[in-house]
Amino acid sequence: MIWYLSLMIGLSSYVQAIVDQTDIPEELTWNFYVAHKKTSMSSTPANAIQSWCTNVYKWQYDNIVHGGRNASTGTRQLVHYLSDQVFQSINHTDRVKRQVAASGPKRKRKEIRMLTESELDLYFKAVRAAKTNTTTSPNVYEALAEFHTGITSISAHGGCNFFGWHRVYLLMYENMLRAQGPEFAEVTVPYWDSRLESRMDQPTSTVLFTDRFFGTGSGEASGGVLGSGWQTSAGPLIRNIGTDGPPMTDEAIVNVTRMTRMREICGADSAIESDLEFHHNGVHRWVDGQMAMLQTSPLDPCFWSHHSFIDFVWEAFRLNSQRNGVSIDTDYPENPTTMGAAELHAPDAALGFAEMTVIDGLSNTFTAEIYEYEPPPICTVQKPDCGSKYLKCVIFRNNAHCVSRTLAEVIQWENDQTLRTTVAPPTLPPTGCPYPPTPDLHNDRDKPYQNHYCLNGKSDIRQWVYIPVKVIYRRPPEYKSYGSYPIYNGRSSKTNDIYAPSAYSHVNQYFKSGKPAKYEKCAEGDQRISSVYIKSIGLNYDGIYKEYAIVDRRVAITVSTAYIAVKNPATESSLALLQATDSCGRVCRPVCKVPNSNIYRPCSGAVRLTSAFPRHYGNDFGNAVMDIWDFKSDATCPQFNSENILIAFYCDFQTDWFWSSKQPPVKQDVPAGHVIRKPEKGRRFNKGRNKGTVAPGCDLGYGCVVNKPCAVLSEEGKDTGLCSTLQYQCTNSCHLYAKCWYGKLYVQHCNRGMRYDPSHLKCVPGVCDYSQSSKGLPHA
Repeated sequence: MIWYLSLMIGLSSYVQAIVDQTDIPEELTWNFYVAHKKTSMSSTPANAIQSWCTNVYKWQYDNIVHGGRNASTGTRQLVHYLSDQVFQSINHTDRVKRQVAASGPKRKRKEIRMLTESELDLYFKAVRAAKTNTTTSPNVYEALAEFHTGITSISAHGGCNFFGWHRVYLLMYENMLRAQGPEFAEVTVPYWDSRLESRMDQPTSTVLFTDRFFGTGSGEASGGVLGSGWQTSAGPLIRNIGTDGPPMTDEAIVNVTRMTRMREICGADSAIESDLEFHHNGVHRWVDGQMAMLQTSPLDPCFWSHHSFIDFVWEAFRLNSQRNGVSIDTDYPENPTTMGAAELHAPDAALGFAEMTVIDGLSNTFTAEIYEYEPPPICTVQKPDCGSKYLKCVIFRNNAHCVSRTLAEVIQWENDQTLRTTVAPPTLPPTGCPYPPTPDLHNDRDKPYQNHYCLNGKSDIRQWVYIPVKVIYRRPPEYKSYGSYPIYNGRSSKTNDIYAPSAYSHVNQYFKSGKPAKYEKCAEGDQRISSVYIKSIGLNYDGIYKEYAIVDRRVAITVSTAYIAVKNPATESSLALLQATDSCGRVCRPVCKVPNSNIYRPCSGAVRLTSAFPRHYGNDFGNAVMDIWDFKSDATCPQFNSENILIAFYCDFQTDWFWSSKQPPVKQDVPAGHVIRKPEKGRRFNKGRNKGTVAPGCDLGYGCVVNKPCAVLSEEGKDTGLCSTLQYQCTNSCHLYAKCWYGKLYVQHCNRGMRYDPSHLKCVPGVCDYSQSSKGLPHA
């Protein structure tokens, strides 16, 4: 049960902050309710569930915060030009041949490791040319990337419009690269089949994240397509590959492509194991950095290749559907959203580009006339050649599969080629043993975690403050033996090691057995140390911070400390959700300190920071350290002050659902008889007073109020002949309007930089005043 608890610490000589435990937003509890109906912690890694729910909430929040942010004139012109190209191409207008679908053969998108060296080099040059092209500020690459936010973002996520929206967006990006010069006229966006990483023993050692392809994968990225570095509007490009989420797996792809109807891979009726958007999220988290945040993910060039692969998988699903007699250009679910905004995913809702609607994203024209995908690399025992020096053929699950090589393996292969004689050696069978991993300064469990410190679009560590967090970690059930055994009467007993809780009944009775789902590549075995990642997610600001604590897996139960950052509450209170996850994707349960005691009780993990006095937060890491370590009493032996650790996480490996879950209210499409009350002029509403005047309006939700009684709207909507022509402007918004569809009203939105014109019943270029767009935000 979520409860509210004010947590205050005593005043010290160092600057600190008041930290309150609070409830998570109700909308987030609705998301957890939906997830609870679809899966369990025993069948799905809990971190994937947690990330899924919080991501959708962030998308919805982003819609409120950034939906009114007007793009520059140059950005609007670029997006309008590129999206109009796609619109003209799928509608076969006279402009098609000179804009998109030239009379030549279809474009062919290949797996990035299957490109020739010249093709790869040309693609890299095209991306860099777009990044340095400042004809649109700050450059055409970032101008297009910036469109992946605001109100368009929620229409592109959390529902079945995810596929069509990103298909159009990807084609716009490809066209933009081709427009960088005549030499790039044949460039296509290669896809990244991340199954080639998931089959590796150590996916983070892939050659893909080296200077041969995407650039480095740990810390500030450089090399490959990035050149000497990649500065973005959200700071230097950051990656922390392998610290969260999994690459795409063979099982996930099979679960998607064996389906035949859209409702089986997206929307309210899809199963989580075949929901393609759910699986796609893991790769964003696996790369991490800007790639892990909705608003900044396209700033990383690997974003486009990842989405090219998602489009490839969706096309494989569509081909299977077509073979089974499904009309793939009209097959769209009746319940197209899982947790997202249903009205933005309706078939005739605005797609988010040009004049296209959601159903236009399903058009066969894209892959029938404009582009197609070459098959992914394959090999067999008889033909163990994957067709690329960057790939090798291995036995994986009793079958031969192509797997990414490490950089060391590629270099070894290249050296072998130079030493070959004129007599070619016999072709070797596929190997079941990987090459040694590439030497690195840090191993996977000792890599520093690099934050990008991006908060509300600006990267600066001075925007953040630090609080200490305690991690309580019990010995994992799969940890077999430490290898140190007790000796009785001169004989060793190897039934249990000396730290095994099962050897002590009075200890073991408190450790319930559980088997939560893990990521497939989690193979910690009997490693003695591990990492627990703690993350803060802004609930009233746009920002994520992450760090990890080192834990001892040997002992029955242990404690570790980490420091996590949240937005500085100097100007306004900060609301954040703190979460902790082990390196296998299993979550730890938040517990909060009861005031004036050393007792911790279950809590939501949501915290509120204020600037009220006495302050109890560390303005920087150093102050946070001094909050819990007393050096003044005795400098030779600093004292640990646990009173200032307000929140902890217990990693207990249980499978019972601990997130607060609440069923969302059923939304009435047109609530008959409802009226809007407006306060009398010059006065505000007060409970029980000033009831205001009755206005003939109808609140449709999502911030849209229509200046017509709901009962009238309901009657008009019942006329199916009239319904398709009915549109109503939202009186309290410049860019929202309501449109009738099959007897129901759905709130629609105009693209960023446009407003709704009621005289012409359509969106037109124009600037809206969104000075009040923060209404509805979760307030501190």
